[in-house]
Amino acid sequence: MKPFPRVFERLQASFGQRISTVRLLGFGCGALVFLWPFLFFRSFLSPNSPVAIDNDFYVLYYVHKAYFLELMAQGHFPLWSPGEGAGFPFYSNPFNQVFYPLNVPLILIYKIFGGYSVFDHQIFSVFGAALFGLGLYFWLGRILPSRRGALFAALVFSISFKIGDILRFPNAIHAAAWIPWILYGIARAREAKNSRETGLILFAACIMQLTAGYPYYSYYCLFLIPPYVVLLLFGKTRDALHFSTKPPPVSNLRFLTTCFLPAAVASLLCLPYYTKMFQLFERTTSRGGKNYGFATAFHFDGMDTLGALIFPPSAQADGWYYFGFTGFFLLVIFGVSIFLNRKRMRSDWLFVVIGLAWFSVISYITYGRISYLFDLLYNWFPGFDSLRVWGRLNIILVPLLALAMGRAFLYFERLVFSRQSGRNGQGRIRLRLLKVLFESAVFFGSIQLLLYNNEKFDPYWIKMFDHLKGTEWRFLAMNLAACLLLAGIVFLSGKRPGLFTSRLAPSALVCLLAVAVFVELSFTGGAKQWIYSNVYSSRKSTPHFAKFIPAAFYIPRIRSYYTLKFPHFNVGVIDTWYFSDYLEFYGRVFDDFSEVKNAELEPYFNKLMGISSPKLLFVSERLDHPTMKDFLADSEHVESSEGLKIEPLHYDGDILKFNLQSNQSVYVSFIDNWDPDWKAYVNGMEVPISKLFGTFKAVAVEPGLNEVRFSYEPFSLWKSAKFRH
Repeated sequence: MKPFPRVFERLQASFGQRISTVRLLGFGCGALVFLWPFLFFRSFLSPNSPVAIDNDFYVLYYVHKAYFLELMAQGHFPLWSPGEGAGFPFYSNPFNQVFYPLNVPLILIYKIFGGYSVFDHQIFSVFGAALFGLGLYFWLGRILPSRRGALFAALVFSISFKIGDILRFPNAIHAAAWIPWILYGIARAREAKNSRETGLILFAACIMQLTAGYPYYSYYCLFLIPPYVVLLLFGKTRDALHFSTKPPPVSNLRFLTTCFLPAAVASLLCLPYYTKMFQLFERTTSRGGKNYGFATAFHFDGMDTLGALIFPPSAQADGWYYFGFTGFFLLVIFGVSIFLNRKRMRSDWLFVVIGLAWFSVISYITYGRISYLFDLLYNWFPGFDSLRVWGRLNIILVPLLALAMGRAFLYFERLVFSRQSGRNGQGRIRLRLLKVLFESAVFFGSIQLLLYNNEKFDPYWIKMFDHLKGTEWRFLAMNLAACLLLAGIVFLSGKRPGLFTSRLAPSALVCLLAVAVFVELSFTGGAKQWIYSNVYSSRKSTPHFAKFIPAAFYIPRIRSYYTLKFPHFNVGVIDTWYFSDYLEFYGRVFDDFSEVKNAELEPYFNKLMGISSPKLLFVSERLDHPTMKDFLADSEHVESSEGLKIEPLHYDGDILKFNLQSNQSVYVSFIDNWDPDWKAYVNGMEVPISKLFGTFKAVAVEPGLNEVRFSYEPFSLWKSAKFRH
């Protein structure tokens, strides 16, 4: 009996060592996936880099993040933004990402290093790409039969053109980053019995996604998450998607409960934030919905879909998801092989059918005004009419393409390493594989050549990618290079089978193809899409914004096509943003891009808005003046009267408090935009707020010495007296 315990101990030790090795290997793969985007986008990781991220990165995202972090580091949570658009909500503006949990470490970084630079925010953006890739790896590793497929797909799509494009929107990359983690939680809920841990994963991922500050992607998830859950309810579709023939260990009811409850709780917690955000959109120009021109302003069609796959210069950049020809040819080989063997490989064929149908529906929606499905959703689907640039919907195709890529890689791996059909059988398979490969290269290369010779380039490519002009031929070259690489692997697997019998050969194949994709996407400009010369390398520390808020009484305002522009308060606007009431007032003098439309009115505008001389408060007898000239004349008359005195006491952007001494009944106007959540108090008693020129705040004040306070209170539990308009 003694040998048996020894054998048992040896087996146990061997098994334990194997488990440890598997965990170590999994950790190493996860670390590689996480670090991969940092290596690919390394140009943005050094303050001394010659390039920086362009487009909206600075004006809409960095400057607001730095402003928020400084005020939070000082213990002030900013609710209102007094320095842009003549006053605009800060906390409910999704550009500002104020409720995102990852702000906590950023605040700590700000406190430790005394600032938050553009360079720091670029790292934060690339960090989002790393989270996205890691989420893909965890999700695909859960549902694919081999970790190698998950590893390859995650490496490819974490550096794809889609990720490179949305680095300019840090909020977008972080909103996208948590979509694969939600899919991972759903996959666990279908396959695992530990519903408590799975529920926590889903809850955390939903909170992160909803608060990341890019509501477009939260809305897009409606076209990905619910269909995925529904497909997992049925055995055949579940087996097709999850590469499984085993019955699920949990019932459909428990699966739905595990998915629904965490998402519902997360949604309820975020509901106040989203309610205020939607209220903001309702009052923001073009964002309230029912504006078909706004919703379809950015064109995307079948040519863009084709270009996004094989020739990005011909596709609208917001819809890109190009991931290189190495991966694309693997998908083609996988799809063609499954089609030819669809009767024998029914589950794989069903996967291909589901994937193509899903891809087609989403692509057709993105075609906007030329899509009947788009019009149907625009008219009947809640919230659909408030969004635009529908090429961005393609972000939800990336996880689907990654799933297909993981399976395509594993299929290619089986073809290369298989020895079960005999020499003649394997020879025929390899010849057929080479035929499909070369025919695909010729077919898609011909399309590329046609587009290239006729210069069928998207306007974005022509106007905004100067550094990539003249490099369009590289996509054709990469078609040829990828074809030759894969053909060489297939050829060597038949002529030099010894190279493919090593235990390390499958891992070497992953590394070889991943490096090929890395080189291909680098060569075609994937790492440097929206770039410009780095002018921020010397700005390690953030300007101190907080001190400029009370200084608004002494520093003239400016009018600029911009957002925050401290030390000055900016009363200019940007396209399709800021309050429609203010835009209507602003539009009497200037057009949408701040060009002067009425030169006679400009001096009065500059005086009222504090541009010609700094001024926030005006005292007048009346508010119902038809013109700025009349109002300013009234104000000058009252303010020159004896006994009129204004003494500012406190101003932090959210609260303005001052003393007003007057010998007569007057109105005091605060030249800062009105919002329903602003309240006014005179001597501690709430008073109704009136509007000046339909957009600025004003209150009536009786004779004598009065303490006046304007306070922004968006989360108060009671409403103030009825507003007078």
